[in-house]
Amino acid sequence: MISRQANVEGMQLKKLAHKLNSRSGANNVYETPSRLSRSWARAVRVAPLAALFALSTVAVLTPAYAASPIPSFAKPQPGTQMKLRSNSIDYDKSGRVAVATGNVIITYGGYTLRADRVRYNRRSRVLSASGNVRLREPGGTVFKTDTIELSDTFRDAFARNLSVLLTNEAELTAETVKREAGNVSTFTKATYTRCKACADDPSKPLVWQIKADKITHDKQQRTLAYEGASFEFLGHEVINIPKFAHADPTVSRKTGFLAPSFESADQFGVGVRVPFFWNIAPNQDLTLRPILTSKQGPIASATWRHRLFNGQYSITPTGVYQFTDDDETPSDSRYRGSLATEGDFSINENWNWGWDATLVSDDTFLRRYDINDDTDITSQVYLTGLDDRNYFAARAYHFRGLLASDVKKRTPYVLPIIDHNYFFGSPIIGGELGIDTNFRSLQRDKGPTSTRLVSNLHWQRQMFTGFGAVVTPFASLRGDVYFENNVVDPSVPSGVRGHDDFARALPMGGVDIRMPMVRTQASGHQQIFEPIAQVLVRPNETKVNRISNEDSLNFEFEETNLFDFSKFSGVDRWEGGTRANVGFNHTVLFNDGNYVKFTAGESFQLYGKNSYGSDTGLDTDRSDFVTALQFKPSQYLNFTGRARLDESSGNLKRVDINTTAHYGRVNALVYYTDADSRPTLGQPKHRSEVYAEAGLQVSKYWNVFGKLRFDIQNEDRVSNAVGVKYDDECFVFHVQYKEDFTKDRDVDINRSVMFRFELKTITSSGS
Repeated sequence: MISRQANVEGMQLKKLAHKLNSRSGANNVYETPSRLSRSWARAVRVAPLAALFALSTVAVLTPAYAASPIPSFAKPQPGTQMKLRSNSIDYDKSGRVAVATGNVIITYGGYTLRADRVRYNRRSRVLSASGNVRLREPGGTVFKTDTIELSDTFRDAFARNLSVLLTNEAELTAETVKREAGNVSTFTKATYTRCKACADDPSKPLVWQIKADKITHDKQQRTLAYEGASFEFLGHEVINIPKFAHADPTVSRKTGFLAPSFESADQFGVGVRVPFFWNIAPNQDLTLRPILTSKQGPIASATWRHRLFNGQYSITPTGVYQFTDDDETPSDSRYRGSLATEGDFSINENWNWGWDATLVSDDTFLRRYDINDDTDITSQVYLTGLDDRNYFAARAYHFRGLLASDVKKRTPYVLPIIDHNYFFGSPIIGGELGIDTNFRSLQRDKGPTSTRLVSNLHWQRQMFTGFGAVVTPFASLRGDVYFENNVVDPSVPSGVRGHDDFARALPMGGVDIRMPMVRTQASGHQQIFEPIAQVLVRPNETKVNRISNEDSLNFEFEETNLFDFSKFSGVDRWEGGTRANVGFNHTVLFNDGNYVKFTAGESFQLYGKNSYGSDTGLDTDRSDFVTALQFKPSQYLNFTGRARLDESSGNLKRVDINTTAHYGRVNALVYYTDADSRPTLGQPKHRSEVYAEAGLQVSKYWNVFGKLRFDIQNEDRVSNAVGVKYDDECFVFHVQYKEDFTKDRDVDINRSVMFRFELKTITSSGS
């Protein structure tokens, strides 16, 4: 036996013995071509391992949108260099055995093998590694064992007392593993879990684990098959499973049952949801979500998803045949249901089209069965195009109100609405010129209908003066064409206009002047004070009584739209006359990144007829006073407050306060609003409401939370919820109690309890 230390690069192993006597050194590096050292190179591979939990008769898997390719026996590309580092190498010429000892590291392609000792027998073509063996595969799986033996083709392998850290952070342990044919590995006396042992007391039982007499991993089929398995929870055996199989970690979706969820509600009793996922093809799947209820029988629901080369779409039908017939149900039949579908497709890099639509059998089905809390449905089909700053969108809308007060024949549908925004590439008079065009056709079964074409040519130029002012002159010319029917107009004898066609031109010009002033204090804090003045000159708005106002009914005057050219939310209304908007921003920036910003301002009607009606805060020559305060005193707290005050009395007409806090284990959110009634804008009563939610992380894994929505004006609870959640590295469960006090026909006060759980890497509650 010859023993020498070596320091060799780029040599074939079969020639190594001739070089050992001439070179010496520690921490040796060897680089050998793969075609001449296949036996050494293949020593750094063991079949990928995985173990996922499954119930006794079904696979419990989490679906995903994409499936991974089927793995094959991984072999580095021809010519791949192998690198070997060790403290020493012994080579026996007669026995043709090479032994590397001391901090052995072998890298080959994406594989890395670490061990105290690696022995290669050229006669038997077997490689053996021992002592703190660590093998990392290209996919990221890490093997830990004391000894491992591999054939030179790496198709066969054998190891004892090993543990495997999988790419999904789960761990598998086994007494032995034997691999045959490169793709089939058999583990004996094996366990699988995602849970980690308690650092303070390793003897504590894991939250859950699976034990099996044998686990067979077939890489080609991408499955793990168990024999003689049992599932343990907190150290107690829960169920014995003679035989079952599930997908390995390379599979992101596979046919099987998902974990169930449970709910108890006043409106339908006890409900159990048992989802089933069907992997039809790599680009399409079906998820069945039947819900068994104690009061109303089974609720059938499913979602089909289909991905094509240029987009995807989904279809979700839901239905029930009610056991009981409620007189207040807005449907004449016990058959109730809904159909939801959406899709989005790319035509090319600039153009997309799609849809989002929902059909329901009656107004209260969705809320009665806790599918969602929507009180109206908006369905649409769209086509959009975007090129640099230019934009095109064509949409068709269908609206449906779901409250008892909604009159369906008066609910509009829009077919179509088209928007086109275009900016000219070259500057015009040193400024930016663009044109916005809108076409809309709105119809009703009963009531006013409207078709319009609006085009607005606009220009603006930003200039900077020598004393730091930012001056932006602007101008626009808007042209409208309207085709109206049945517009309500008190000025005509019948109170309703018949068919009416007309056009109007609306020019506008003005200037926006801002003067930001910056001051840096000795402490390093920076203050920015920016007064703003804006003047807009326009003729009076014309033909207002002849237009059905469809898109400018509801808007809120606040600091965010104080300096908008038109504060209306749509284009059916237009600011008329000459108006001045004045205000300021005052910002203080602190060294630690926190800040405080205060904004205030007013709007003044200087000349001409005011286009704003009562209840808007803009209907007098001097508008209400609008303010806003944004305050971030620390990284833990954010505060935003907005207020609108009467221009004469100073009384608050509306206030909104939004506060978020996060400190240590506590996080909270509070939103408060108080607003006067605005009958002409669809708010007939004074509104005062608070919404709050908070969470407390009681310990590392335990969280409690609560939510509350309260109507202060009527002293009524709207909704509330409390819950508790446990979430560690391997297990999640979530319990929530919820109350909803909304009433509408057969939708009554509802109290419900929901429970769901998840074994990480194994199950989910589905969706």
